[in-house]
Amino acid sequence: MDSRILAVVASIVLLAGACSGSQAPMPASTAAASPLAGSPALGTGMAGLPGVAIAGSRTQPSRAAAAPDHGEFASYPGDVRRVTGAYTWHRAAFSEAHARNAIDSGHLRLTTPDGRLLDVVYDRHVEHASGDWTWIGHLAGHEGVQTVLTIGAEAVFGSIGQDVGLPLRLTMRDGAAWLVETDAAMVARIDSEATRPSRPDFHVPVQPRVAPRGASATAMPAGRTASATASASPTVDLLVGYTPGLRTAYGSASAVLTRINNLVDLTNTAYVNGGIVGRVRLVHAMEVNYTDTNDNGTALQEMSGYESGVGEVPTSPAFADLRAARETYGADLVTLLRDFRDPEHEGCGIAWLLGGSLQGISAGEGWDTLGYNVVSDGTDVNEEDSKSYYCRELTFAHEIGHNMGAAHDQETAKGEDGILDSPDDYGAYTFSFGYKVGATGGNFYTAMAYGDTGQIGYIIFSTPDSTFCGGRPCGLSTADNVRTLNSTMPVVAGFRASAVPEEQDSRWLVVDARHNDANADGRSDLFWHSAQFERQQSWLMNGTAWTYGGVRAVAAKYEVAGIGDFDGDGRADLLWRDTTRTQVWMWRATAAGGYDIVFLRDYPAGWEIAGISDGNADGRSDIHWYNPTLHRLQVWYMAGATWSYGAVHATSANARILGIGDMSGDGRADIAWHDEATGSVAVWLRGTSDAYSAQALRSYPDGWSVVAVADANGDGRMDLFWHNPALGRIQSWQMNGFLWTYGPVNPIASQYEVAAVGDFNGDGRADLAWQDQAKTTVWSWQARSDLSYSVALLRGYPTGWSLVH
Repeated sequence: MDSRILAVVASIVLLAGACSGSQAPMPASTAAASPLAGSPALGTGMAGLPGVAIAGSRTQPSRAAAAPDHGEFASYPGDVRRVTGAYTWHRAAFSEAHARNAIDSGHLRLTTPDGRLLDVVYDRHVEHASGDWTWIGHLAGHEGVQTVLTIGAEAVFGSIGQDVGLPLRLTMRDGAAWLVETDAAMVARIDSEATRPSRPDFHVPVQPRVAPRGASATAMPAGRTASATASASPTVDLLVGYTPGLRTAYGSASAVLTRINNLVDLTNTAYVNGGIVGRVRLVHAMEVNYTDTNDNGTALQEMSGYESGVGEVPTSPAFADLRAARETYGADLVTLLRDFRDPEHEGCGIAWLLGGSLQGISAGEGWDTLGYNVVSDGTDVNEEDSKSYYCRELTFAHEIGHNMGAAHDQETAKGEDGILDSPDDYGAYTFSFGYKVGATGGNFYTAMAYGDTGQIGYIIFSTPDSTFCGGRPCGLSTADNVRTLNSTMPVVAGFRASAVPEEQDSRWLVVDARHNDANADGRSDLFWHSAQFERQQSWLMNGTAWTYGGVRAVAAKYEVAGIGDFDGDGRADLLWRDTTRTQVWMWRATAAGGYDIVFLRDYPAGWEIAGISDGNADGRSDIHWYNPTLHRLQVWYMAGATWSYGAVHATSANARILGIGDMSGDGRADIAWHDEATGSVAVWLRGTSDAYSAQALRSYPDGWSVVAVADANGDGRMDLFWHNPALGRIQSWQMNGFLWTYGPVNPIASQYEVAAVGDFNGDGRADLAWQDQAKTTVWSWQARSDLSYSVALLRGYPTGWSLVH
């Protein structure tokens, strides 16, 4: 819409809305009488969901998930079941419609075959150019019990975590979709390479031109900040070849692609959970005419052209096209995905453990020549004992982890002699071990560990910095594969020059349910405050429609200092300060829609709350404080109404904060600065410890200012929104660490100002709420995929009220 038309329409609606109701909001029990809830033309009559647009080329519903939404994701028509040893297969009808609607509602529901109702909370989703998409969530009340579902045109794959028993698996066989239960007790009695590996699933190549670094390798990654200085957010490009046997097992090439996308998204989920800076992306998948009947070690040797303990050997002609495709598509790593055969494969996968035996991984050392791994996928009946076995979904992430220098847990690494030999039993660095712990420590294992009977497997790489594993640390200082991958991934991502543009690949949508979301539905909401009437109220948004939250009293001497999810429950909490700026309070949101009020502390003069964003990637918003007189920055790392103090960082005397948000996509808040002496913009990228790496970007002309930090294009990174009222223009910089691209310039009449920003329809892209300078009307700009906006008037509103931004 032309900005001049916008202004004319605003004046007309203002006349129509100026006579609406009383000026004072009523108490919560009579909120319907509030002028914020009283417009017959623009109120709750705008019913109906706008729908969730999933990107990609698929326009028809999934044939494998075509059931209508009857309130649950799965049903079991005819009660068709098969029992194969420890596994019970249930023929299932899945509902893509329910999964889509669960993005809006924030909850996916599924009744298990034994009659238990699971409530899975929506976290985010991933969209692929093929039309495949992945729904990611966690069991209500159990952050580490995750669900990862990928839906394609002809297939559905995934796993659904349960609070009782092993995860449910979704898979395809015989042209049908199945939900598979696993009997943990029966699995415990199975002894095979798939369930109890007795040999390493990796080979360690030794690079003769590089001497092993030994103990010095411990210093190489420079604490926990090396990855931030090496690369803002590395992307490792993957090429996946699959066998004809796998295509036959899953029914079509399309189904195999859906499975591959599921495995890629599961891998990236493990990275997000642990705080790994970077991701993997699929740049190409292709069929390879290779057998499924030999062992995985032979397949790895014939694909990579290297034999452990021998050196270079001829490659198999079957892999000629795959190896050529690696160069064509710029793949850093290559996976061969095979239909699982037991005992023939001798396990579920194998890879080259690059940098193993404390060699480390640095650029220019030739490690790229061995960037290969083999993964078995699916289920098979062992002809020798007539028992069925299957390979865990995390095998894919596990073998790629070996390619990046990650080793098994220390107990497994010791081998038969029970001794941790140095350097032979180590990964790339002395801390490159997975982690598992017995019953006294939580009874769990991480992605690179070989779990013991009865242990819980978490979708995370070992790290002492996360308590994702049932509230306990997921690693030790000596078992930290997150640190390993953060150190090696920037090098691995440079094995080949990127040849596939990002826009041709899937968009990793991190739809942050913590951004101003009052009711935990995955959509941002609008928060209103009136000091004049001593009231606060929220609008619960659904695109350009909304419902009204309760009206709450608050003394006139308090003002909103920030909004964030400080306890990680998905609901926005409000931070208040007195107008003399000496005290800070928290309104902590409850599931019932109210708030618990907590006094935090007094704070000294000169300090200001500069921003609210997650500084340490723990899923909770943190408070960033800045003192422009002392030139100091400090973060309070929040855990509900308690906190720990971060390090104090010195800044230059001319520095002014432009905005705070995760501009690199690693889950940690970065900071954009303006140097008032030079006019330049600089970015501080947050590392995995309480430290930053800094780089100047460019200068900018007078008249422009940053009005919002939000994800403009749905790539999971926060972008800078620049506004120039004099020119009547707004533009975003789409950030990627220290790099950026310019978004289109959009006109906006000079009398309008950004009043709030958020993802009001849950599509992963930031929408803008505008108000006129007289503060009488509010408009919505809904972001489109092409970075343009659809414009809609929301309503007029009475004087004395303002949006909190």
